[in-house]
Amino acid sequence: RVIQKNGNWEYFKAHARELLSDDVTGAIYRRRKIDVEPAFGNLKANLSFNRFSVRGQDKVTQELGFAFMALNLRKLSKFRKDIDRKIRKNKNSKMINLILEFLFCFKRLLGQALSSIIVLITSLDSCLS
Repeated sequence: RVIQKNGNWEYFKAHARELLSDDVTGAIYRRRKIDVEPAFGNLKANLSFNRFSVRGQDKVTQELGFAFMALNLRKLSKFRKDIDRKIRKNKNSKMINLILEFLFCFKRLLGQALSSIIVLITSLDSCLS
């Protein structure tokens, strides 16, 4: 039996260790744990997405997009459920939420014009009083 040592492997391992000990690279990898890894872990653990069923980069990109869309839809439904729970606790908050939603949609539809109308109304109000 012969035991061999792979010099390339040792070199790359030492290089990776050196990069990780650097402050800048260490910060990048620490941030990666927060940003990237949980999304893929969630896909694997909760949605059982372990393999791609298609071949080719374009098709894989589309399939991964669908998987992330499913993940985002789960997050959105959880977020809406949490909001509904908060609304049920406070009876008045449902009306406030409805008003705020209406104003947000109104602002999105009118865009810059709404800002001009608000400025005009404020200036008229200050002239009249």
